[in-house]
Amino acid sequence: MTPATFMRRYNLKPTEPPIPMPEHDPKEGDLRVWRVANIPNELEYYPVDSPEAGAKLVNRLAARDLRNPRITSNMFGMVVYEAADHDWHEWYGDKDQTVDKLAAVLWEK
Repeated sequence: MTPATFMRRYNLKPTEPPIPMPEHDPKEGDLRVWRVANIPNELEYYPVDSPEAGAKLVNRLAARDLRNPRITSNMFGMVVYEAADHDWHEWYGDKDQTVDKLAAVLWEK
């Protein structure tokens, strides 16, 4: 499920990033991890420099969520900015790899 589908299903509105993005105006190829804790809460955004950094962040956030008894569910993803339509789109790597698949590979190392 993409973030847009998830947000429509639960009637959510995006929030501002909890930490500042590197620039106020995103550039082509900028990446950010999104997270929802205790679905259907609002999305949180975290800027990252690379898909690998995004996957590592997902692993750290998920591990932290597991230790927090107040968090009963979570969902993660990563989006990339495409300047052609001035919008964020779900990131897919080689062979349609998603950030959660990349995070799983890194977790096993």
